[in-house]
Amino acid sequence: MLIVDDEQTLARSAKAFLADHGYEAEVAASGETALELLEKLQPDVVFADVRLPGMSGIDLLKRIREFDPVLPVIMLTAYGSIEGAVEAVKLGAFDYVKKPVDLEELKLLADRARENRLLKQELSYYRRRATRDVGFATMVGESPAVRAVLDRARQIAALEDTPPVLLTGETGTGKGILAHAIHAAGPRALKPFIEVNCTALPATLMEAELFGYERGAFTDAKESKPGLVEAAEGGFLFLDEIGDVDLPVQGKLLRAIEERTVRRVGSVRERKVDVRIVAATNRDLEREASRERFRRDLYFRLAVIVLVM
Repeated sequence: MLIVDDEQTLARSAKAFLADHGYEAEVAASGETALELLEKLQPDVVFADVRLPGMSGIDLLKRIREFDPVLPVIMLTAYGSIEGAVEAVKLGAFDYVKKPVDLEELKLLADRARENRLLKQELSYYRRRATRDVGFATMVGESPAVRAVLDRARQIAALEDTPPVLLTGETGTGKGILAHAIHAAGPRALKPFIEVNCTALPATLMEAELFGYERGAFTDAKESKPGLVEAAEGGFLFLDEIGDVDLPVQGKLLRAIEERTVRRVGSVRERKVDVRIVAATNRDLEREASRERFRRDLYFRLAVIVLVM
């Protein structure tokens, strides 16, 4: 549990009460601190005051929805901020509790929220299992070469962790479908699958979109934002048409793969990430590398496992 409230007496009382009933809980006095703790704690439930110093409870809720759309958030509200709590529920909060808080009610809501989260995860599992069964079942081929690719893809999908996988072949040969099938058939099926169309992103935006940015990093950076690599935490990042990525960004991508860290634009902090990389291209990257249009070291890092479509 994560309790976000600047009233430290209440927060500590709630933490102690929940601990007495088998829940581990941590306390944050602001929305900014809560966001820092989210990545580390991975809580099952968040309790957040509607009125917080700095970032409001509503703004915190919106950021949590970006971080984890199914993480239950229960708002704590004083009499004068009921409207804010109602607005929060409309924005996706699980429920709200009026102050002064009845700790028994808080615990019951925690039970309900946690059970609701588990049910959603179970539903997601069965949906993804259905996707998995359909994914490889619909990918058929008569030639020995195609059957060999699908057999190898099934083996790769079954692994918890592998080096990056590179899918090569002409446009329309099913590289994207195969990437989805590898994700859906494996142990990370319940985790995100983030697809990046490298052709569609302008070079000026690619770095910020992939790695995120801090507030003030550039003119329009009004607040910090995690990148797509962080959004794929625990799951898959699919880099479609990776041959179109500019050389400077290729260097940062190589660093992220080798060190399993990302550094947001405008930040000096390295953030740990656990992401499986699948890349696809219709180009001959080895030839592109020999012509210095693609980084050779990145090519060798991506080409540990190659599936030719």
